[in-house]
Amino acid sequence: VGETRKGSRHVTINCEACHGPMARHASGNFDIKPQALNPRLLCLRCHTKGAGKPPRFPQIVPADHGGGGPCTDCHKPHHPKIE
Repeated sequence: VGETRKGSRHVTINCEACHGPMARHASGNFDIKPQALNPRLLCLRCHTKGAGKPPRFPQIVPADHGGGGPCTDCHKPHHPKIE
């Protein structure tokens, strides 16, 4: 995941911002895995269009974007740019 995040717009976001507290995993116990998340709910927390967000921040109107499917149909969560 660390390698995947390099060069990503999400590289500066701490893992716990999305996955919640994972101290044992962060300390090196990689047998403890972050839980899988609902990408549509998670991504929309930050990326739903709002007046208070910087204009350059990627924002969407959920009803007009992605056909209601999961964001991960088109975007990888750790490196979301579509290439």
